[in-house]
Amino acid sequence: MGNKQTISSLVTGGEASAGPPLGP
Repeated sequence: MGNKQTISSLVTGGEASAGPPLGP
């Protein structure tokens, strides 16, 4: 149920940190 939140956080952090959400 918290998949959307987790993905959103990863995408935001990934995009702000490196770029691609599917990073390290």
